[in-house]
Amino acid sequence: MKLLRTASASLLALSLSLSAALPAGISPAGITVSAYGYDSSRAEEYICERLAALDDVIDISAYSLSLDELQAAYNRILLSRCDLFFVAPQLNYMRDSSGNVMMIKPVYYYPKDKIPLYREQLEKAADSIIAEIPADWDDVRKALFVHDRIAVTSSYNTNNQKRTAYEILVNKNGVCFAYSMAYKYILEKLGIECISVYSPDMDHNWNMIKIGSQWYHVDVTFDDTVPNLNGLVNHEYFLVSDSAVSEGSYPHYGWQYGYRASDTRYDALFWKDSCAQIIQYSDECWYYINNKKGYLCSYDPVSGRTTELAKIGSGYRYSRIAVYEGAIFCNDKKTLYAYNTADGSFSKVKSYSLGADNEIYGMYSDGKKIVIDVSSSFTDRNISTLTALKLSEYEPAPAKSAALSAPTGLRAAKGKDSVTLSWDKDSSADGYIVYYVINTEKGTKLKKLGITKSTSFLDTGLSKGTYVYVVRSYRSENGKYVYSDVSEKIKVKIS
Repeated sequence: MKLLRTASASLLALSLSLSAALPAGISPAGITVSAYGYDSSRAEEYICERLAALDDVIDISAYSLSLDELQAAYNRILLSRCDLFFVAPQLNYMRDSSGNVMMIKPVYYYPKDKIPLYREQLEKAADSIIAEIPADWDDVRKALFVHDRIAVTSSYNTNNQKRTAYEILVNKNGVCFAYSMAYKYILEKLGIECISVYSPDMDHNWNMIKIGSQWYHVDVTFDDTVPNLNGLVNHEYFLVSDSAVSEGSYPHYGWQYGYRASDTRYDALFWKDSCAQIIQYSDECWYYINNKKGYLCSYDPVSGRTTELAKIGSGYRYSRIAVYEGAIFCNDKKTLYAYNTADGSFSKVKSYSLGADNEIYGMYSDGKKIVIDVSSSFTDRNISTLTALKLSEYEPAPAKSAALSAPTGLRAAKGKDSVTLSWDKDSSADGYIVYYVINTEKGTKLKKLGITKSTSFLDTGLSKGTYVYVVRSYRSENGKYVYSDVSEKIKVKIS
């Protein structure tokens, strides 16, 4: 995407068209060139301030910018300011007799009265991802989680539309610039330095991020696929050096605004062989699919050791991965399998009758069910998405453990249509299950809402009404799950 397309015209023509919108007391003919000269930081700061205020016309006469200087400044703004996602790269401008730009008229992607709502929705979408990331993870783990989440939940817009971080994080569809700004937006909120780089030769945007003292390339767009398939995410362009990004399956070249990425430590790490998300199950054990060899594998981030756990059947190149409590799910072309993390057993969950020509090419869990994408080939855009398994049907029967106490300190913070629950940490628990408490004619019952390994949970998309929550702890012991009693109830009213 080319970042600035100016609509040039004569001073007289633009003066006439914009004069009604100019600041009070100033006429186009009365504006003179300032003696300040060009100050990029001051000019960009002022332009950003006025864009954030959604001004229709911005007077920049005090900064004496040439058209080239304005273009450079505007490009830097669009590449750096994720909060200005609603600003389009096109604008109209007005120059004085010396050729300096006096006024700019921005173009906004969305109606101005909708932008405040879209700002809230964007932040909420980003924060919901961040809420799943433990605060004690290092920057590599955080960057990997966000990379995989965006690629798995988003699809590339083949019509060259939808160019903002909002489109990727809220509407789940966009072009490369949208991917790069969405990734940058979340990483910056996590405190990780990240930039969007642009190649005019490729007409393509991606990211560079800083881990420690080193910079690396990350291209979430090229690690996603067209057509979009559930659960598929490549890692060829995650944390790679200049040499690796230039020599990959789709060589990158001609980028601007970047840094030198000379460190190669991640260029050939285990995730390069995986076309599915990496499950960061614990501090000592991650799970992934080696799609080149056809194995479900584990990775110890402490020692750096990988272990082949189970051989996947035919069609393993398209195997994906999902986690639910202590089970790691994966698939081959016709069958869903589960690996028990407690005892190491690997078993078939279910085989599917898909027809002679159809196979499973995508698989993903939304926390409530596992869905599979079925088609006749990897490139076939005629994809059927089916529910393969309701995860509630796979939950082990609850069993109380005297040694596992019910969670304490359950509290709630409510938003406009959401509730954020939090509670005290139990170091003896592997995780927690959150439930709704529902009153029925037969009495009170629990409806499982979700599972988390952290001590917080976000319940979103709520309608007006009263919601009652409880939480219980669980852990794995000798291949079986044990559960605590439920916590004290907490009641929240959404109005």
